[in-house]
Amino acid sequence: MKDIEGVVLRGQDEVVGRVLALYTVVGKAVAGPAIGDVLLERFGAEHFLTPVESSFMAVQEPAPESVPYFSWRYECLHVLLWALRIIDHVGQPSGICDVARIDRTMLELGAEGLRKQAVLRPPSEIVPVLNRVFRAHWAVRDAQIFRKPSPGGIDAEVVYEWHYALNWLVGEVDWDFVQTDT
Repeated sequence: MKDIEGVVLRGQDEVVGRVLALYTVVGKAVAGPAIGDVLLERFGAEHFLTPVESSFMAVQEPAPESVPYFSWRYECLHVLLWALRIIDHVGQPSGICDVARIDRTMLELGAEGLRKQAVLRPPSEIVPVLNRVFRAHWAVRDAQIFRKPSPGGIDAEVVYEWHYALNWLVGEVDWDFVQTDT
């Protein structure tokens, strides 16, 4: 659990860059290599990609297991768009985010529109959500260990992605190395 005191968030420009990179890789994962290439160029996201994302984007036929891995990153996008005040309410990690809304928003805004509209929320808004997500993730893991149903309808994959994005936002570790310990 995090205390608001002393939390330093990533810079707004870094968060915007992360959103652009994520949108590019989820586009490829969901819609295929041709769309991924178009998005990479349209959003100018190449220099925001991590090494793992760059490797994924570089291959025409990605490994079958990498496609779901990157498609789940829509959930990270949802949280980061909320953190940038592009999405008003983060909601609960009980079902997948509104993918169509994220697509509409990203395509309407484009990279420059996103940069102009983004305003990073302060730690006083982000840390309570991180703590709530941490507790939800812990409850899901506990249920998995003891072979019980997921509490409160929490979706295990969704809460993991949210936790990942929030830990990156308040941490100092590169995206490819974020931990989601509970």
